[in-house]
Amino acid sequence: MLTRRLLAIPFLFPVILIHGFSDIPALSGSWKLVEKFLSEMGVEYFTPQIPPHGGIEERSMVLIKQIASRYCGQTVHLFGHSMGGINARDIASKAMTFNLGFRIQTVTTFGTPHRGVKMINFAPSMPDALGQTLSAIIGTDFRAFGSLTHWYMSNYNRQIENNPSVRYFSWAGFTEVPTPLFTPVYPSSRVFGQTDGLVNTSSAVWDNDLGPRTHLGTVEGLDHVATKPTHPTPHLHFHNPLLYSSGPHHLHSQS
Repeated sequence: MLTRRLLAIPFLFPVILIHGFSDIPALSGSWKLVEKFLSEMGVEYFTPQIPPHGGIEERSMVLIKQIASRYCGQTVHLFGHSMGGINARDIASKAMTFNLGFRIQTVTTFGTPHRGVKMINFAPSMPDALGQTLSAIIGTDFRAFGSLTHWYMSNYNRQIENNPSVRYFSWAGFTEVPTPLFTPVYPSSRVFGQTDGLVNTSSAVWDNDLGPRTHLGTVEGLDHVATKPTHPTPHLHFHNPLLYSSGPHHLHSQS
């Protein structure tokens, strides 16, 4: 468990809070508790709104533009909830090839389906032509759902490269009692193992197959919407050695 002294020492860079599939944080309040925690810590944060139903690439490009316009030339931490964690990984990887206009020190994922959501494996990938047409007509390509299947993410993980200059961290949650929001889908998700109601723990935990990382904890009692622990930033304090070592590490799960 963290000491009060550790929590009292601030870290250096702003935090970008990246929302997941179908989310509008200003309406849902999905980052509300984390925003409150960061505010009390005196940490600057930014909660961008990116296409809720867009595919990985569409969401990432909008995200890059928003961060660059606000933090040009600066270093940031990326927090990604659910699909937002995939976007955080994606733009960290892009930073190896392109000048994004800002630097990334860490990527921290919360309940992110790194290996996909097995219970939606029936969802087909959208043809490129249809996605481009939808984007031209209504401003989004609606590729998100098909981008979150186990099959799609397996292929994605083979293609994406981790940025050696970035440190990667993950949080996961699970519940044995489904909350009302996830009651209809909980049984289908539970078939594939421990779950937060939507994403299985086996998919959310960053492990060796994804490269060097630190898994910060698997928190009992948190469903998919609430997969953000009370103190989500133990790794970002500037004196913490986890911030500068590539791992792998694994901290004890919290309950």
